[in-house]
Amino acid sequence: MPSTITKAQARGAAYRAAVHQVARRMLAARPRVIPTFREFLDLWHCVDREGGGDFILGEDLWPSQDQIAALADGGVQRMAIIKAGKLGITEVAVAYCAYRGVYGPPWARVHLFSQTFPDAAILLEMLRYGLTRLPMQMGKLADRERGGDTFRSLKLRTLLGDVRTFAAYAAREHVSISQSAIHA
Repeated sequence: MPSTITKAQARGAAYRAAVHQVARRMLAARPRVIPTFREFLDLWHCVDREGGGDFILGEDLWPSQDQIAALADGGVQRMAIIKAGKLGITEVAVAYCAYRGVYGPPWARVHLFSQTFPDAAILLEMLRYGLTRLPMQMGKLADRERGGDTFRSLKLRTLLGDVRTFAAYAAREHVSISQSAIHA
């Protein structure tokens, strides 16, 4: 049985398409203002893994988290962090992956590695939580696209129309050898 679309639905779809087209032109015409990583943390939501609930990471950074944010904003190209538990480093690392994906080049790809795949999947879940709470102009999860929201990857569609990919991997010898990334 063919589906019928009412005139109101057609007008609504045409209006939404026109709004998106205008938004794309406006975004393409203006210079892209990229916040610092520290500013991005003021938008990044995390789950309190011990007590439950939600918090904004940038509202009350611990000293170790603030040091990492300062290094990231200082132009450090590579960081190696030896971490102990309960320092909030994982939350900052996941936020930095999101930052690199959201503000990276078009079609950016970010890899999240952990020792085991279940641990990598937890990182991806933390990333999913934060991405779904960012302002709409930063992008929307492309959950209806192939590989858009799975237990191994997420895709974020920007208002400019490109897709940013976040993929989780267990750190193994031959993992992701056929993939390139802007950040891992």
